[in-house]
Amino acid sequence: MGYLPSKNFIAPVFAILVTFFTGWFIYTFFYANIADKMQTAADKKITALSAEDTQARSLPPDSDEDGLFDEEEKIWKTDPKNPDSDGDGVFDGSEVKLGRDPSIKRVVDASGKASDELESPQKSASGENSTMTAGVIKDFMQKYLGLKTALKGGDLPETIKEEIASSVTASIQKGVAAYTDLYAQKDIKISKSADSKKYLNNLATALENNFSGISKTELAVMDSYAESRDTAELESLNKYIAAYKSTLDFLKNEPVPPTYTALHLTLLNSIQNTLTAVQGMQMMPIDPIRSLTGLSLYYEEAARAREFIIGLKAQTEKDKIVFADTEPGSFFKQYFEKI
Repeated sequence: MGYLPSKNFIAPVFAILVTFFTGWFIYTFFYANIADKMQTAADKKITALSAEDTQARSLPPDSDEDGLFDEEEKIWKTDPKNPDSDGDGVFDGSEVKLGRDPSIKRVVDASGKASDELESPQKSASGENSTMTAGVIKDFMQKYLGLKTALKGGDLPETIKEEIASSVTASIQKGVAAYTDLYAQKDIKISKSADSKKYLNNLATALENNFSGISKTELAVMDSYAESRDTAELESLNKYIAAYKSTLDFLKNEPVPPTYTALHLTLLNSIQNTLTAVQGMQMMPIDPIRSLTGLSLYYEEAARAREFIIGLKAQTEKDKIVFADTEPGSFFKQYFEKI
């Protein structure tokens, strides 16, 4: 199987996944774990608070006062009642700010060197260590308690709840929009002497070899994870990531005929963006919003990959290039036939 997923498979599966994950995320992190649990406390306290006190107290709870909100502790898999969950002498919130995973004990060897290679910080666009999910949760809590204050502790109308929940979708859309193509024409090797048919045979060989042994799409992997919650499913995405990286190396070094420059550049950027998407999808357990952003980006790039195939078919027909079944370029026939 090649790197391009079936269009007929992508659309319905993606829709199911986004619906499932978004619904699960909103319910688990917002309504079930935050809104419902805080309803009674908010009703009792909000009417007694002054406007200034309310603003000062409009953040989510941090039970152990370690610098991480209780809901953020769930994301990092740390103990909301223990300020130093991994017992390494540094508060959980401080570890996150330092770019370290607060659930992994920091080991220092005899020379005084710490095992930072074990850490897995999540950095925001601003450079501060955080997760996209944590940011959305914080924003939600501020809006929720602010509205509860305005309503003097009364129930929020369903329309308001839906409006707050829509911030999840907005965050995902904003995250996808932030991605831009990394490569330009200067980053590829254009060669007037490159033979078009040889180039296409080489491209087909690289794609087939790099994605050899991958029997299902990344969306199918995410679907399996949604059913099982088995992180081994997400770990299996490492072979997809390795395949994309190998393909990027090929595309950056292969001589490209001038007439295939635009197509080659499109493929290069699409592969890079898909790699980023899959890496984001792997983050579902600790950063669901980033994972959903990855899913959205993946879907966009899958559509772009199909446009690449349409353009490639048109160019090969224009060049009157025909591949025998024994030639590597025949690899593309399976995709040409689907469009």
